[in-house]
Amino acid sequence: KQWYQRRVAITAGAVCPRCRLPCNKSLCHYSQDSRHNCDHQPGGLVGVHWTGSNELDGFSCAESVAKGNFMKFDDGRRVPYADFDKEYPKWMLPCEASKKSRVRKYLFQKHNKAIADYYSLKESDSYNLEPRVISSMFELIYETEKKIMK
Repeated sequence: KQWYQRRVAITAGAVCPRCRLPCNKSLCHYSQDSRHNCDHQPGGLVGVHWTGSNELDGFSCAESVAKGNFMKFDDGRRVPYADFDKEYPKWMLPCEASKKSRVRKYLFQKHNKAIADYYSLKESDSYNLEPRVISSMFELIYETEKKIMK
C-alpha cells in the first residue's frame, strides 16, 4: 500500500474546545470510554488571544498547561489550563507538545501578522523561533515521517 492508503482513518470528528484541532482518535473511541485527544496547536491560529492586550496566544493547549496559563470564559470565569480535563470532561488533559505541533508553531510565527490582521488582534510575541531552530525542527519532523512511512 501507498503511505496515504495506510494512514487514512475516520476520526471522531470532535474538535478541541480551545485550539479547534480535530481529535486524532478513531471514530468509535469515545464509546469505548476513551477521551478525545489531539496534537494541540497555538490558540492564536484560531483567534484565541490574551484578555486585555488583545495579543494572539502563541501557546498550544499543552504548553499552556505546562506554563500555568489560564482560560477565560465568556461568563468571566478564569480556569487554569491544568483543569482542562475537568472543564472539558470528554477531553484528555493536554500534555507535552508533539512534533506535529511544531509545524503549526512555525506556520503561526511565519504568518503571525496576517493572522492578527484577519482577527483584528495584535501580533503574538509569545515565542520567537530562530531560523536555525526552525531548520532543525523540520529535519527532525522529516526523519520521523520517513520512519513512519517505511
